[in-house]
Amino acid sequence: MGRKSAKDIKALIEADKLFKAKLDSIDVKVDDFIAASEETKKANLNELYEEWKRKNEGLPDVPPEPDNPPEPDNPPPEPTGDVLYDSNTDIKWDEIQGDSLVVTDVYGEFKPNGKYFRMKASGKPRMILIKATKEMILEHGGDYGRAYVGACNYESRLEAEFKLTNASHNASFKLRNRHQFADIQSGASDKQRQGGQGSSFAVDSVDADCEIVHGTEISGPKSSLNPKLEINKYYKIRFSQFNKNGRIHIIDELDRDDGQGFKVVNEGDTAPPAQFFNKGEFETWSEFWVRGNMKGGGRMYFKNVKLYQL
Repeated sequence: MGRKSAKDIKALIEADKLFKAKLDSIDVKVDDFIAASEETKKANLNELYEEWKRKNEGLPDVPPEPDNPPEPDNPPPEPTGDVLYDSNTDIKWDEIQGDSLVVTDVYGEFKPNGKYFRMKASGKPRMILIKATKEMILEHGGDYGRAYVGACNYESRLEAEFKLTNASHNASFKLRNRHQFADIQSGASDKQRQGGQGSSFAVDSVDADCEIVHGTEISGPKSSLNPKLEINKYYKIRFSQFNKNGRIHIIDELDRDDGQGFKVVNEGDTAPPAQFFNKGEFETWSEFWVRGNMKGGGRMYFKNVKLYQL
């Protein structure tokens, strides 16, 4: 077949009503189309062909890729650099006599921001400090034994590694906590004893809530974990809580040690009363806790417990 003239091509295009309509839809005149360079003509033809193919083969229209993909709605904030607590340095591991130390009451000096920890709640909780590995083994014979840590915190991020030893257990962490303020000031009012913002990690879920005072909680975000966590395996977590739009915003992250690093596994808000935004009170005296929710008792492992200011 010989090469067609511009006049012949124009007649062919105008005779092909479908193709002519396609040109009209992109506001291209027949003469302009014919006069275009071979490269531009090819691009127009390819565009028209791909559009026709999608519509006639049942394929969805594919929007063009943005030059700059959008960032996540709520990327976890970065710490200021201020380390409020570090179990690797605030526990004096080198001073432990022998292989381990069992703490049943208070480790360190019980004073505001004293970097101590103290054992509380049911089942006679105790913390076993393993010198060689810097592990903290929380053991109790009740349901909710815990350790309160003396590090003043407001907007903060807790990083830790934990290991469950039973599929029915979950590890609970609480920040912005003044639950035990009555131990400092006798007769403190409820508004001075903020329970704290917490998150807990079970084998199949992550659950956040805010405790107004002891026994009074408001629900927060909750998510399922898939795949489930394994028993007797350490996992790394990051639990961030900070103010956003008059609420406390929570971001829970999990590192499964699979080479993918931290992934957000739970995120959302709680709406506590005004006393949770009294920054001065929390900076004057507050604690955070690690707790083993273990009905009937058991053991739970922690290490590399670090708290950062946001």
